[in-house]
Amino acid sequence: MNLNAIGFAHIRNMASAMGRMPPQVVNAIEKETGININLHDFDEISRVTPNICHLSPAGPYVIADLEKAGGMKAVMKRLESRLNLDRINVNGVKFREIIDQVEINYKKGDINYEDMH
Repeated sequence: MNLNAIGFAHIRNMASAMGRMPPQVVNAIEKETGININLHDFDEISRVTPNICHLSPAGPYVIADLEKAGGMKAVMKRLESRLNLDRINVNGVKFREIIDQVEINYKKGDINYEDMH
């Protein structure tokens, strides 16, 4: 796995926007990458990155609701100012190319509509 500080910053931003990163995931990332994860970093990011999804248990929505609203790509689009869009994903595609193609399928009453705008 090629995960460096920039990639991990993306993970922290996405986790904060979703309102979750279970300790098991943090431990798995540490084990697989050898990166020592400072939970203070998560705290700092969560103070500036809004929880736009409010997924259970931090909110009333579930993953299926997120998927209906546009999925992780919609979250990435909402966070584009916080991500390095020239970074290439595991499929060799720049994040910029991914979010340029995103169709956001949410409307008032869907996943945290106000925060997604």
